[in-house]
Amino acid sequence: MDYISKKHLTTISKIFMTLEKEKDVEDLLLDVCTLRELEAIYQRFRVAQMLKKGLSYNQIEKMTGMSSTTITRVSKCIKNGKGYNKLFDKYNLTIDIED
Repeated sequence: MDYISKKHLTTISKIFMTLEKEKDVEDLLLDVCTLRELEAIYQRFRVAQMLKKGLSYNQIEKMTGMSSTTITRVSKCIKNGKGYNKLFDKYNLTIDIED
């Protein structure tokens, strides 16, 4: 499947919105995602932070080992999407890019 239905996405969002404590979110993520999936999610957030700070694709690739395809996808999401921009601009999220 190459897509997720609006109903399924809404249900997943509601599940996370019911959790009140960070530990509860962590426990759920550890149950539903593999460690590799969680690391991939984290790395995408890290790449997004680097792009927002103006680092080049080459710099990001060297620092993270992420593929240029993934970096390009994150970049497109920053340019055309809403999620990353809300995290970094509206909610002022900062991720340590030197990880």
